[in-house]
Amino acid sequence: MSKHAPGPWRTWKHMDPNQPRMIVDQNSDPICEIAEHNTNANGNADLLQAAPELLAALEESLKEMEAFRRYWTSPNMGLKRGVCRAEELASTAIAKAKGQP
Repeated sequence: MSKHAPGPWRTWKHMDPNQPRMIVDQNSDPICEIAEHNTNANGNADLLQAAPELLAALEESLKEMEAFRRYWTSPNMGLKRGVCRAEELASTAIAKAKGQP
């Protein structure tokens, strides 16, 4: 399992406009550089900056989905239902973010 730098992450813009913007962690250590020539640079920076919070929110959402499924498929409730597509997508994305196959 791979680990990532703890959040929050933020965008850091160099004083020299010829230097690329960077995503840095809570200690201002660099995570990655943002290619300024890319027309999607601002959107990419926003998405990367939000990555730790997105992962945490997805993990919490998956826990809620699993608890909901366990409740509604319990013998008392009588529903027979497998894992929903949202659970599959969330589990796959979390595994990918954590470097798991």
